[in-house]
This record gives sequence, structure tokens and C-alpha cells, in this order.
Amino acid sequence: MISVLLIDDHKIVLDGLRGMLDSDDRISATTIAQGGAQALEFISQKMPDVVITDISMPCMSGIELTRKITERFPSVRVIILSMYITPDYIHNAIGAGAKGYLSKEETTKNELIGAILSVMQGKEYYSPSITQSIFNSYLSMAKAHPESDPKPIAMLTLREQEILRLFVEGLSNQEIAKQLSISVRTVETHKSNMMQKLNFKSTVELVKFAIRNGLADA
Repeated sequence: MISVLLIDDHKIVLDGLRGMLDSDDRISATTIAQGGAQALEFISQKMPDVVITDISMPCMSGIELTRKITERFPSVRVIILSMYITPDYIHNAIGAGAKGYLSKEETTKNELIGAILSVMQGKEYYSPSITQSIFNSYLSMAKAHPESDPKPIAMLTLREQEILRLFVEGLSNQEIAKQLSISVRTVETHKSNMMQKLNFKSTVELVKFAIRNGLADA
């Protein structure tokens, strides 16, 4: 059973999220509406597996809460669920230690559950719109400050390059699998192999690598 703590200052949002997660017998969800200080106290006592938090909250932002959780409770995985999907928010959340970032406006029940399962497997999870925002941000920086990447694109097979190109275009694993007529597990295996070959720790590094090596359309 995966224990999940939901944090948001809107009770109606918490009720909706908990309703989604309670329908999955692999997950046990608890909610907190008061904010960061109470959340930290709860985490210190109960040590949930995953924390899902909004960014905009009174007293302590979700990003600051993420930073404190990462520092004090490194085994707890944090997923940001927010209406804010601009690059600054995303980069700050990732820098604070978030393992996932989802858009409140777009996330479905299945994606929310999928994100929880992904971070529990030691992976990261970003919804397609978040990946696209990261891509656009790094693409702008790459144009302004071009630099060569010491890791050659030849390290990746043609299939891996194809999957990476589709990934930075914002396609989900399911969409990539459908387009290439392969299984979702095969897509995940290729992405994992790329991370290992390039010695990357996050998918953000994959996005930067794709931009620098011409796998993304300008």
C-alpha cells in the first residue's frame, strides 16, 4: 500500500483528489488543508511515501515545502500539482527536489495514479505540457547561448533518437508507443537505457541534450 499525503488550501480540491486515489486499492491517501507547517509535522510522524502539493499556499509555498521535505525526509517523494506551469516555477520545483510536476488543469485520474507509481519506482514524472514548457525554456537558452555537448548523439541508437525527439515534442509514453507501433514498456526501456548511457539523473538533462544535438525543431 502506497501512503500519499495530499496538501492544498482548497478543501474541494482535496476531496476530489482523495476521491480519485481512494478508488485505487494500491493507494491510501490523507489530506491536509492548513499548509506547510502542519504537513511537516505530519510527515515527521507518519512518513508517507509520496507528498502531492500545490505551489500557491498561505504561509509556506509548495516549493519551499518541497525543499524542506527533501532536506529533512529524503525518502519521501514530492509531486507538484499546480495551475502554474511556467518555466520558473517548474525549474524552482525541480531544483527544490520535486520528482514530478503535473498541471491541475490537465491531469486525469489515470495520470495522477501513474505519476505516483512512477516516482515510487525511482523515476520522475512530468505531464506533457510540463515537458513542453521545459523544452521551450531550454530551447530559448540554447539559441541565446549555443554550446557544444561533450556527449555525442552517436551514443544513442536511431530508435532511441526517434523516441527522444518525440518525447521533447511533448508526447507521452503511451502516445510514443502508439506512433511507433511498440509497447509502452519498450518506450520506458529505451528511455532508461538513454539515461544510463548518458549518465543523466533526470529527464530535464535529456531535454537539454536533445536540443543541443538537433533532435528538437527550432
